[in-house]
Amino acid sequence: MKTKVDYSFKDNSGRIVLITIQFNNTKLSLCNIYAPNNLAEQVQFIQDLNCFLLDKSELSTLILGGDWNCTLSKIDKSGGAKWKPTNSRNMLLIMMEMFDLIDIQRKRHPNLKKFSYCSKSLGVKSRIDYFLIASGLKAHVKKSDILPSIAPDHSTILLVLSCPEPTPRGPGFWKFNNALLQNTEYRKWLGKDTHFSGKNTITSQINNFSGR
Repeated sequence: MKTKVDYSFKDNSGRIVLITIQFNNTKLSLCNIYAPNNLAEQVQFIQDLNCFLLDKSELSTLILGGDWNCTLSKIDKSGGAKWKPTNSRNMLLIMMEMFDLIDIQRKRHPNLKKFSYCSKSLGVKSRIDYFLIASGLKAHVKKSDILPSIAPDHSTILLVLSCPEPTPRGPGFWKFNNALLQNTEYRKWLGKDTHFSGKNTITSQINNFSGR
């Protein structure tokens, strides 16, 4: 198992941190975010995040997670004011569709009411911390959960993946040497009646000629 850092970046505000690693010959982008509390700022944040991910991440192997300060559905909130969709939530859903990302916790536990944030003073619980992952990684997820943490109001979000062994490299593609067409002897040979049987193919014949 070989791992190396291919690329790393953080924005000026510290709200977006990205690292792309080479893992078993596969590039994997890990991005941690911390969205603003203010609704107007959230909209701008999602817009900036869209551009950032397009420019700097591997979208097909992206794992994106953190404190979104935003719930995606009614089941993700309990107590306080009645839940209603916000502009930032709608933009986040559009981003998920555009980049083919899934809320893996909700995907694996569609009816589970488990929250990552709790405010005893306000009497509110919500799931505002979650992972969005490339849909192609779904088959490699072994576990997704919300666990207790030492933080006073946020829980730990857990994601466990099993990474497959690298696929052995195949023989690749055969590429014809166009320069042979300028060779008189080769053109004469190609015009002959040539019979092939068993494993004797035209590829091996050309290789034999090229190796003379």
